[in-house]
Amino acid sequence: MIDFVYPGRIFHDLNFPFQDGNAGNKLFVVLNDGACGYYIVARTTTNEDYRSKIKGCNLDDRRPNYFIPSELNQFPENTWICLNYLSDFEKVEFDKRVKNNEINGKGLIDNELFLDIARCAAYADDTTSAQEAEIIKFLDSR
Repeated sequence: MIDFVYPGRIFHDLNFPFQDGNAGNKLFVVLNDGACGYYIVARTTTNEDYRSKIKGCNLDDRRPNYFIPSELNQFPENTWICLNYLSDFEKVEFDKRVKNNEINGKGLIDNELFLDIARCAAYADDTTSAQEAEIIKFLDSR
C-alpha cells in the first residue's frame, strides 16, 4: 500500500467524481505536490477511442492525451493519460481518503516520463490557467 501522495503517483478510486457529476472506478495520476492546497490529477483510460497510439504528448487529438504504451512497463495495458480536463482535489480531504484506504496507491511513473507528462498537461488547451501555473511551478522546482 502506498499511503503518501506526491507527483507521479498512480492512484485508484472506486468513487472518482467525474465532470458530469457521476462517480466511478478510475485510475489517475497526481500532477503536482499539493503545496497550493489541492492536488491536480489526470484520469487514465485504456480505451483508444479517438486517441493516437503515438507514444508521448498528443495535444492535437480530438481527446488530448499522453500515450504510454504497455512496453514501457508503467501500466499493464496501453494507457492514455486524459488531458481533456484535469481535476482538482482539496489536499486535506484527499490525504484523509488515502489514509482511510478510500483511495489506493497503485504505483509510481518513472521520473523522466512523469516530467514529460506534466509538461504536456500544463499546455493542454483544457488545462485552466491556475492548473497550468501550479504544474509549471512544480516543474520549475525540480
